[in-house]
Amino acid sequence: MGWNPVLKTRMDDPELVSMVAKSYESLGLSEKALQVLAVDFGIGVNKGFYAPESELYLAQLYFKSNRYYETHRTLDLMRESNLPRDLMAKITFLEAQTFLAEGDLKAAKSLFEKTAQTEEFRTQSYVALGILARQAGDCETAVAHLRPTVLPVEGNATDDPLAFLYLSQCLGETGEFALAAEVAEALQLVSSNPDEIQHAQYLQAKFAGADSVSMQA
Repeated sequence: MGWNPVLKTRMDDPELVSMVAKSYESLGLSEKALQVLAVDFGIGVNKGFYAPESELYLAQLYFKSNRYYETHRTLDLMRESNLPRDLMAKITFLEAQTFLAEGDLKAAKSLFEKTAQTEEFRTQSYVALGILARQAGDCETAVAHLRPTVLPVEGNATDDPLAFLYLSQCLGETGEFALAAEVAEALQLVSSNPDEIQHAQYLQAKFAGADSVSMQA
């Protein structure tokens, strides 16, 4: 058990339980954090607690540990309660991420389209939708979603390397060579992956020369 039994019987504040769990997670003890929430105090099933924030944190921990069934189950249990309005977008976004991790792209896309309408998750949702569109071979839609998150490069809203990579590729495929080269150059600054950096250098060299060739033609 994560708690002294005497202390456990006197704990009636689920926010304190979350604080303890987060302390365990900050130490790299994610399984211990899960035990505090799900086993020691039964967050998510213990109806003696009204703990929507703690329940969401439990679902996030399940997601981080790739336990997607438990993630869905926890979110479903949350919906049985009277939830604060400000948690609904967080729940929907986490569910979209879970469907994406499971490979259910249709369900993920539908939920990301909903969270793209919220201020809190607009950027992350557009990035996810753009990546999904690129992977489906739809460069026009990918550019429409990714351009607002990456450009202008000086004040981009995301630092997701995949967003830069796919936007550069799609801009090049649609003939915007100079911009594609600029995004490829920016990718080298946001990525620490040697393969991504090498690919970015290739794209930059390819598209920087393509613009002048296109003009001559």
